[in-house]
Amino acid sequence: LIEFKSAVSCSGSGFVIYSERGEKLLRALISFTLDWAESYGFKRKYLPVLVNPESLICTSQLPKFSDTLFHLETVNKYLSPTAEVQLVNLFRDQILSEDSLPIKVCANTNCFRAEKVGAGVESKGLIRLYQFCKTEIVMLTKAEESEQAQEYLSTVIEELLKTLKLPYRKLLLSRAEMSFSSSKTFDFEVWMPSENIYREISSLSNTRDFQAIRGKIRYKQDILSTKEKAKYVHILNGSCLAIDRLFATLIENYQTPDREVIIPEALVKYYGSEKIEKL
Repeated sequence: LIEFKSAVSCSGSGFVIYSERGEKLLRALISFTLDWAESYGFKRKYLPVLVNPESLICTSQLPKFSDTLFHLETVNKYLSPTAEVQLVNLFRDQILSEDSLPIKVCANTNCFRAEKVGAGVESKGLIRLYQFCKTEIVMLTKAEESEQAQEYLSTVIEELLKTLKLPYRKLLLSRAEMSFSSSKTFDFEVWMPSENIYREISSLSNTRDFQAIRGKIRYKQDILSTKEKAKYVHILNGSCLAIDRLFATLIENYQTPDREVIIPEALVKYYGSEKIEKL
């Protein structure tokens, strides 16, 4: 299912190659999560992975986290660390109609982060990679609706995990654990039997008007009015889900004593069969 040695030959440590049935399962998970988001009214986008510095400033990756980004100096662009960047910046420097809110968009992209990946148990496998795959959901709302929107997004993520029948827990992060741009963050963690611990698979944040102020994303009841003062939207983002980690937890939680892998019922139509048989 997975080729680590081949990935090292191609790109070095911190990468993975999904092969044959593994590649098929990965794409099944991508399709399933996108369809799931779409069923909740999120409009799907296919996005570029190169982003400009202004986009990263808007979503607060720059300048604070510049050391975790891959920078292409020849074009002064960055490999996107999360589709949150592109999805939020679709609306940068715009005044939206109040009637258009809430806005819900989603995308699955490859994401790139220059986090430390070295020798040792922590960096083995699919948990920490330089390149990983993630389905992201983003919601733009009026200020008075963002708290309720976060609970709604939490339901989207939790129902997905319940549908796949994966053991998980939901955590409310403390101020010290959150990104400085977030006002409230939930983490969702799935059980990893091989490690006997829960691992983060999704993070859901309400940035309120922090990103909107940076990106000048506002709304009016009448966008043509010169008298009405524009208000800043509130922006929320969440993983729905981190696909590589979802792949890992499925393999671990659904593996049989015979080393076959049962495919969850909701995934069968995407994968095409009910289990991954041992060869």
